[in-house]
Amino acid sequence: MSHTFRARLGRNSRFLRSFEERLGVTVLLLALLFVSAQAVFAHEFRVGDLEIVHPWSRATPPGAKVAGGYFTVTNTGSSPDRLLSISSDVSDRTELHEMGVK
Repeated sequence: MSHTFRARLGRNSRFLRSFEERLGVTVLLLALLFVSAQAVFAHEFRVGDLEIVHPWSRATPPGAKVAGGYFTVTNTGSSPDRLLSISSDVSDRTELHEMGVK
């Protein structure tokens, strides 16, 4: 009788191990999905020698009158460039502010 009990226990433990392995693989795949999802939301754009990196903006609370958007422009070319204007399809007024670390 104990032999039959051990055989059943052995089958059940194999099933649990298989379930745990599948659960582990599922958790790993979900973790990889969430880690790679950040790359989807932070795009890079290139216009000639100009590279626009990580443009982003937060959602504003209801009734907010201002919002902020952020991006980094890098000139990879040898000739200087200047940003002359900025516009937005979602607002009537757009302002540009420069920030740097010195």
